[in-house]
Order: sequence, then structure tokens, then C-alpha cells
Amino acid sequence: MKINLNKDLNDKLRKIINKYINFTLKISHNTIMPKKKTDKTTQQIVTDSYLCICAALDRIDDLVQYCNSLNIEQTKEGIFELCNLLTHGQTLIDCITQIGKIFNVKYETKNDVSSFHNSGESGDGNDEEYFKYIRSLCSVHPLNSNSHGIYQGSNPEWCPYVGFLGKGNPLLFDKQSNGADFYARVYKYEDNDEKILSTYTKTIYLKTYEIFHYIEKRYSFLKQIRLAAERYFKEKIENLRSKYIKTPEEFVDYIDYLFELQKAVMERCGDDKYYVVKEWIAIFKTKYEEPYLQAHLEDYQNAVKEEIKEIHQRLQDLIFEDDEINLELFSDLQSPSGYHYQLEKIGLLYPAHSMEVEKDNKCQFIDAKTKINTNKMEKMFSILDDGIKQKMDIESLMEVTRELDQKYKIHYYEWPRLQLKILEPAFQNCFKFNYYTNEWKLYLQVQIALWLFDKANKI
Repeated sequence: MKINLNKDLNDKLRKIINKYINFTLKISHNTIMPKKKTDKTTQQIVTDSYLCICAALDRIDDLVQYCNSLNIEQTKEGIFELCNLLTHGQTLIDCITQIGKIFNVKYETKNDVSSFHNSGESGDGNDEEYFKYIRSLCSVHPLNSNSHGIYQGSNPEWCPYVGFLGKGNPLLFDKQSNGADFYARVYKYEDNDEKILSTYTKTIYLKTYEIFHYIEKRYSFLKQIRLAAERYFKEKIENLRSKYIKTPEEFVDYIDYLFELQKAVMERCGDDKYYVVKEWIAIFKTKYEEPYLQAHLEDYQNAVKEEIKEIHQRLQDLIFEDDEINLELFSDLQSPSGYHYQLEKIGLLYPAHSMEVEKDNKCQFIDAKTKINTNKMEKMFSILDDGIKQKMDIESLMEVTRELDQKYKIHYYEWPRLQLKILEPAFQNCFKFNYYTNEWKLYLQVQIALWLFDKANKI
């Protein structure tokens, strides 16, 4: 006999979490942590819940697969399979409960005895308490089961073994065993009228279908959590749509507007999108000494402003494309064909560390000094120019760069410059590059050239 937990329940919740991942990061939950490694006292801290949710969802996937694989039969092996189901079934429930806490939805356990129909002598018990009790006895604490007073009273209990009710077992004649598949033998001390402890043995009967019913019932609570998550995200989106994002006209300086827009991007798309607006800020902070480059830059900046205007509207209205808000500038640019490798290696010029790791908008990389050796680059460019004049194909030019690498030991910041030299003829002399400026300014030149190439080819 096997339990059948529907994996789709967890998949559907995961899909909702992934769809609104940036909002999930903003959910906080309380965590009890020790103040110091050697200190037993604890303090309550508030942390983002995303990693906790991811861990719970991943663990649920594994637990569902494992629990479904257990074959609960009336054999010695089946007894241990049952114990494993009790152990890991509770871990599964704990994972679900934790996600429920994050989304402020709780499974109501009080007076719920729909699975085991056992509320204890006091009537205060419920399915959750009883499941934890039999789990403790049969699996996790057979020699230290003393935390379930509703079902065991004030004295500890010990469970020497779990057995199955096969044919001929005398326990089958016990009316309480009706419908049971297994039983747990329990030793305990009991107070008598003279207040003297006496030994006592009892038997707890275990019905597989009741255990299945309880675990399935608690697992199905993922549906309620998913609905709560959907409500949370819907409310979050509605609140953000009603939250006004200031426009450029409300600022004296355009960069001040970008600072404000950066906050909106992080709030709506996640803190990890910080660098996207930082790059825009860098574009508007950059200046070229060469008049022709500065003129191209100013034209490009005006085009970028129009792109940002559209992005601003998508942010305000929270318009999603494939579960994300498109923050890309010129997302449909037409690039020169046949130069995939060269365009890819241009990315080595991008100051990724400064953009993505340094959490400030100073953009000091804009005027950083370049590491290139001018004489070395001139020699290599001269050799490549000769090949270009001879109308060598791309593969032959790439072979030339590999030979140059062998001879000159090219650095990572020099390699993209050589690839750009191969790419340059594709721009049909519409842009003149300054190869000797720093990495960011050369990277930006390429972006401007690609924008001009796209414009020229769309006319």
C-alpha cells in the first residue's frame, strides 16, 4: 500500500512564487537566532523569506517523491517503511506550515480529529497531537517519549517495537484492533492508588489509511497557501500601481530623476536590478573629449531618454513580459550578422563588478585609467589592419588574433579591442572608435555604434 501525494500541488505554488519572485524577496518572517555562538539565549530577528521558501519547496519535492515510494506492507520491511513515513511525513508538514506562516495562513488543528478520531481522555487532543505522539513512540523518540501528555499522561513511555497484525496474531481478537494494520507495544509506569509506581504495558493500534488520510489532508493545505500567496501578490501589485513614480519634468536634473527611478525599479523588479539604472546613470554622466564622439553620445542619450520613458510607463502600470518587466534599452536592435563571437567578447569591456557589486552611484569607472599598453596595441592593430586591407575573412582574422596572443600574451582587456577591430568594417565607416580610451568608454562607444547601425539599416 502506498500513499499518493500529488506533486502538482507543490509545482503550482512554486510557479506562483517564481512568477513574482521580486515580491517574494520582500516578505519577511521572524527567526529565532542565538545572540552569540556560545550563548543559549536567543533573539528574534526579521529576515527575507525567499531562501526559506525555496528550501521548503525543494524539500517538499523530495519528500513527496520519497513518501510516495514507500510500500507499507505487513512485513518487517513494511514496519520500517511505516516508521519512515511517520518521520518524513512530519517533516513534510513542517515545511508546509513554515510557508503558511510566511503568507499568514494557518492550518486549523483545534478540534480536528477527522483522521484518527482520537481526542484523548481529556478531549483536548487532535489529529496533529496524535500523529506527533505515534511518530515519537514508533520512530523518532522510542526511548524518550514524554512530551505528549494528552495521550500518555504525566509519566514517560517507551516503545520496544512495532509489529504487524498478520494472520494468527492474538491481538486480532482485541476489538480495538479492528481495521488496524500495525501496533506499537508501549511500556510505562503508572501511579496506583497507593502512589507507588507499577509497570504497565499497553498497545496502540495503527491504521495505515488513517495515517495516509492525515498526511494527505495536511499536504492538500498547499492549495490554501497558494490562494493566500495569490492574494498577497495581487494586493502588492495593486498597491504599487497606485504608487506614483515621479517623471523627469519634476526634477531639475535628469540624473536626479534616475536616482528616483532606481528606487522604483528595485521596489518593482527586485534589489538585484539596482545595476540596470546605474548603467543608465553612467551613460548620462559620461563625457568624451573628442567632439565627434560627444555629439554621437548626446544623440544616443536623447534616444535612451525615449526608451526610459517607455520603461517608466511599464513600471508604473506593472506590465509584465514573461513574468518580468522589460528593462532593456533598445531590445530589438539589429546587429551586424556573422560577428557573434566578436559581439560576445565586447562584454569583457563592461565593468560588471563596479556595476553589480558596488552599491553606489558614483560610477568611478567612467574616468578610470585604462591598463592597455599603447605601443603594444598599435603593433597588434597594424597587423590586423593589414589583414583587413587584404580582405581576409573573419575566421582568418581570428586566426591572426590567436597568433598575436601567442606572441604578445594578450590580456582580457586587450582581447575585446582586437575583436572590435575585426568587427569595425561591419559598421561601414559610420563610426570611428577610440580604441585607447578606458574600458567603459569603449564599451559605450560600441553601444552607440550598434544603435547607429540599427538606425541606418531601418531607413
